[in-house]
Amino acid sequence: CSSVASVTATVAACSCPNPATVTAASAAICSGATANLTATIGGGATTATWTTSGSGTFNPSTGTSTIYTPSAADIAAGSVTITITTDDPDGANTQCSAASTTLVLTITNGIVPTFAAIAAICSGDVAPILPTSSLNGISGTWSPALVSNTASGTYTFTPSAGSCASTASVNVTVNASPQISVSDNCTGATADVTVTIVSGTPTTYSLDSGTAQASTTFAGVANGNHTIVATDANGCSDSEAFATNCIPGCPTITVTGSQSVCAGTTAVYTQAGGVAGGVWSVVPVAAGAIDAGGNFASSGVFAGNATITYTDNSTGLGCAGSIVVVVNASNVPYFCGYCPNM
Repeated sequence: CSSVASVTATVAACSCPNPATVTAASAAICSGATANLTATIGGGATTATWTTSGSGTFNPSTGTSTIYTPSAADIAAGSVTITITTDDPDGANTQCSAASTTLVLTITNGIVPTFAAIAAICSGDVAPILPTSSLNGISGTWSPALVSNTASGTYTFTPSAGSCASTASVNVTVNASPQISVSDNCTGATADVTVTIVSGTPTTYSLDSGTAQASTTFAGVANGNHTIVATDANGCSDSEAFATNCIPGCPTITVTGSQSVCAGTTAVYTQAGGVAGGVWSVVPVAAGAIDAGGNFASSGVFAGNATITYTDNSTGLGCAGSIVVVVNASNVPYFCGYCPNM
């Protein structure tokens, strides 16, 4: 006697046929920068998801590459751990599973470049040159690149790319120089000279490099060419050249007009005191020529100080007054039609 029986057998895969893989390398950035991150996936993986132990953001948060923007907390912490997780190759089936790996992103706070303070300068002084590297060895560039010698300003230093340093700035103070004018009044054979403040606040005055004084008056100044220097509390100064020519019995003669002209130009001078119709002269003669009307034509090739004098011979004493004029060299533009060596 016999019977027939049947058996049903289910065969299940024992392992994933194409397991997912993922690898990524740690990275480092400077604070304030973003991180370009890349992962390599393999096996059955088709994409990956990015997560962080910190509070920064990913753009995008899926895929094999992303840009991570650290948060302020990330920067303060100095590093974050980033996890890259692949998708599951067989979805809901249990044979395969997602793969993951981590990388460490190190965030370095930028070094602050340090610079020595730049001393204040006076308007018109030679401007200081900004250093190309900081005291702590950071190289970079400045904006503006050149220091002004006419106005105070702030100059910003930008470190070279890859130096992991922050920007820095220095201030340069430009103090305005005082400006003065000088007048003289003959008292016999000498003159009393008075300084008038045009601008600024000078505190001391010196005549011909002599001892500085607080008074704006110099008495008994002998005939000849002189210079008065006025200096303020910042050490900024203005100098004024003048000439005295006092003869007892002569009236005080004052010559007025521009005290600074360009070479090759003209200027008009007038006299006050004495009798009109006197003689105009200029020394040195190379400086130019002046006519009977006080019209001065400066030489185009002369540069330096010239003394213009009006002489009144009506008394027979040769009474005169003078003014010192600075003749500035002209800057002649140069044009080149064909200059193979320039």
